[in-house]
Amino acid sequence: MRPFNLADAIAGAVPLDGVLVEYRPVLFDAASSLFFTVAPGGSIADIVDGLIAAGAIPRPFPAYGSAFIGSDEVPSWCWHQIRPKAGAMLFLGPVPENGDNTFALIAALALAAVAIAISGGALATLAPAIFAGAAGSAGAWATAAVGAAVTVGGGLLVQSLTKPPQLGGGGASGASLGVAGVGQNPIGAYQPVPIVRGLLRLSPPLLARPWSDIVASGQVVNAIAGVRGPCETSDPLFDKVAFADMVGIELEQTVGYDDDPPLTLVTQSAAEESQPVALRKQELKDDQSTLFTPAPESYPLPHVVRWEPNSPLFRTVLHFPGGLADSDDPGHACLLPLRIRIKADGGSWVNFPEIILRGSNMNPMRRMIIMDRSGGPGSVVSSGTIVDSLYASNPVWTADAYFNGGVTPTGIDRTVTNVDTAPDGITFRLDPEVFDPAAGFTVEYTRGYATSAADFITADYEIGGIAPGFFTYYQNSPQRIPVQNGYISEVYVESCASQRPVYPIEQKGLCLSAFRVRNRKVNSFSQIYHSIVPIWNGTDWNTLAPSRNNAALALDILVNPANYVFPQKPGKIDWASWQAYYEHCEAAGLTFDGLLSDGSVEDHVRMILNAGDAELRRDGQVSGVVIDKDRSAEGISCLFTTAVMVRPLTMERTDAPFTTAIIASFRDAANDYDPREIMVDDGYMQNGRHLYESIEVPGLTSEAAVRRWCLIYLRKLRYRRVKYSFAVDLDHLLVKRGHLVGVAHDMLTNSYGSGRLVSFARSGSNLTSLTLDTDMFDAPPDNYESLFDVDNVFTLSNFFTLARGAFGACVRLKDGSTTVVPIASVDGKTLNVEGAFAVPNGLEATSLVALGPRERTVHRVVVGDIGKESDRQALITGFAEVSKPIFAGL
Repeated sequence: MRPFNLADAIAGAVPLDGVLVEYRPVLFDAASSLFFTVAPGGSIADIVDGLIAAGAIPRPFPAYGSAFIGSDEVPSWCWHQIRPKAGAMLFLGPVPENGDNTFALIAALALAAVAIAISGGALATLAPAIFAGAAGSAGAWATAAVGAAVTVGGGLLVQSLTKPPQLGGGGASGASLGVAGVGQNPIGAYQPVPIVRGLLRLSPPLLARPWSDIVASGQVVNAIAGVRGPCETSDPLFDKVAFADMVGIELEQTVGYDDDPPLTLVTQSAAEESQPVALRKQELKDDQSTLFTPAPESYPLPHVVRWEPNSPLFRTVLHFPGGLADSDDPGHACLLPLRIRIKADGGSWVNFPEIILRGSNMNPMRRMIIMDRSGGPGSVVSSGTIVDSLYASNPVWTADAYFNGGVTPTGIDRTVTNVDTAPDGITFRLDPEVFDPAAGFTVEYTRGYATSAADFITADYEIGGIAPGFFTYYQNSPQRIPVQNGYISEVYVESCASQRPVYPIEQKGLCLSAFRVRNRKVNSFSQIYHSIVPIWNGTDWNTLAPSRNNAALALDILVNPANYVFPQKPGKIDWASWQAYYEHCEAAGLTFDGLLSDGSVEDHVRMILNAGDAELRRDGQVSGVVIDKDRSAEGISCLFTTAVMVRPLTMERTDAPFTTAIIASFRDAANDYDPREIMVDDGYMQNGRHLYESIEVPGLTSEAAVRRWCLIYLRKLRYRRVKYSFAVDLDHLLVKRGHLVGVAHDMLTNSYGSGRLVSFARSGSNLTSLTLDTDMFDAPPDNYESLFDVDNVFTLSNFFTLARGAFGACVRLKDGSTTVVPIASVDGKTLNVEGAFAVPNGLEATSLVALGPRERTVHRVVVGDIGKESDRQALITGFAEVSKPIFAGL
């Protein structure tokens, strides 16, 4: 084989007794053509293989290219049978399929124009066009990839690398479960805990409701986040700052083994609501002349909250944004009365003693009010005073319904410790026999007027004046209303929490991160997780270690006893196939780094295998794995012939794919796992333009791995476009999904007659004859030789120089697939079937039938699926192996 040079040919240096080959990478660009001369005697397939080996045409060309001899297109499936003669001209180029006949016509005319120009000696004008771009065209196309994806019965084949499952995630909003101070994404009730597989930086969801308490006048937020374990963790970040550089944050972690010790940093749980609401003062009206006829709106609107059932402790945080003080007289404390009442579900209101909050602080502060019905000591013993005298019965104040006639509310321990040393708040210890810990309660808070300790009267309640700080007033003459100027007493109910002194998370096998944050807001917490799974150590799967190996990650999901939705036992695993796949991933450097959330176990397994060139295989109750790799040097495991097919072979070719490039999105490990998009284009164009497809690629976190995945995806789309289907008896079913088999079948090498099927006859399940709408020849027509031996252009094997060979009828079935029926004889419109040939599915009247010589061919097919044809028969579907060009260079 040598490049063809026109000048040398005219000078007689290159004899024109070979086959002239034109390869045109761009159909309508004559300047892109390359010319070669090859020795006669070889088939078109031999010529194409030789040009590929020489680097003259791209390796994927057989999957998408077309070949013409003269104006006749030669189908690719018979390239190995047709041998161009000396002096013939062979045109090779990417002629689009399923288009107008114009494409074939233009290609043929272009070839004829070159032949005419050569014979006419038009060297001056053609030479520049022939050599223009020749140096770069082959190289530019060398990486072009073509192929197709095949699906059978809706299931995934080894092939296809179809779009991977996208696992969505639900979750309650941060507003419903969050708390001021933590911005993590909480996980909702009954939602799956995410699983890290491989190595990934992740901001884990909160697995328990966060809650806050007050320690030394500071707010401390308690939170627990995590994922399914076990996992190694490293490099924790709070708001993207390293934990080691943070102040005021404590962190404790577990690995996620079932026998992990419990957390010690956060040991209680709470249901906390954070909706800051200002407590309002009274709005006394001018027409209120006495206490005995107060207007209802003179009392402030109480703030109502919920104390959840089965919560022995209820904690309320009061926030004073400006402090609590008398700015006109800083030497005396400011007093702020607060009233509380509670009501059990279905019960009546119970009034607590009036609380007087004292303060001389003009800085923001927080105070807690805790109700403890556990029967033990309160969780907080702190400052505050319950002023008994303010609760005393006095006829003047009986109009104030709060005092309830002066009767001490039952169930309240009035001996609560009152100290001034720990300024965190007040604790009420409630009798659990009166206040059932299992019941739910409604709680109301109401504030009064602020006053100064200098004016506070505790003994005689002046009849002619005011008891400052009270919720009500008495008017003598003149009317006296408490003046609030100078008092800093604005107060908010910041949060309320129903607290349980129980360990917040009982579930085993979680990789937990507990943290306490003091006086700051945390918007994000993230760290690197590395999943720990059983790995293959060369002998067994009993070694636990951090791993990114696809086989180890997927197998752990299958056999993990936590996944009872898809139970697998060791006896139902094809261990040999998983071991081989593990070693393949190690050798090829295949990894998976992703997050699994919603979706079935099988979805997760398929997604992990999909990222590593493999597919899950099911043989009954046994689960194995099929590796999709270069199998061109692998021998077939068995050969299926028409003798064992109880349903004839049908072949279905899908349309050419539209996708020419992929916009891939992934999490880039090189950029701290931030989202990133890249475009992968293998150089193939359809109709002179690019058509893009956006795909999220989960589990791959490097640009090189994503580009490799996308190239394989594109090549499979263009290569694997033929689906093979046939049925055999179960006695002959000796293969599994993923096995490489040979499929021998008849095919027409050409056609010299066609018609429409009118009817067909059968004997039992076998087809006996076909009746067409037109007479058919029982031998080639008179001009048959001229049709297939055109002016020394090409011959079709030596078939036509021998005695009449076998005939066949190619029938297009209802679903668009085709099958070849062996024909014994032709009787006018009737074609008599040779031997026992089962009636194919989809055979019906009006089917198109072509008659011609048939020959036997063998295809290398990967078994994609095995289904049920009948009780004693299996339906096998598969696709052409063609793995060498798919994985070439990867």
